[in-house]
Amino acid sequence: METTALYLHRRPSGNEVELEVYAQGVMKSFFEDYHLDMIHDMLWTMLKSTFTIEDSTLGLEDSRDMIYFYERVHELMLAGSLLYKDEEG
Repeated sequence: METTALYLHRRPSGNEVELEVYAQGVMKSFFEDYHLDMIHDMLWTMLKSTFTIEDSTLGLEDSRDMIYFYERVHELMLAGSLLYKDEEG
């Protein structure tokens, strides 16, 4: 695997408390960097690009999967913003 692939697929390790602290830190940092409106816009842009690229090889099932994934990630971001009290939500 390339360095990027290793980074993207690396799961944090540690005991339960360390993993919870790590996860809370990541969520807090994410919502400090990206406000809810920005997250929505970026996710929508990513989704639109999968359907508008001329050489897109997405079939109908893959397209449906992308839409479902978008909806679930959007829901996750909404929930996360509530946990981390995003002021711009």
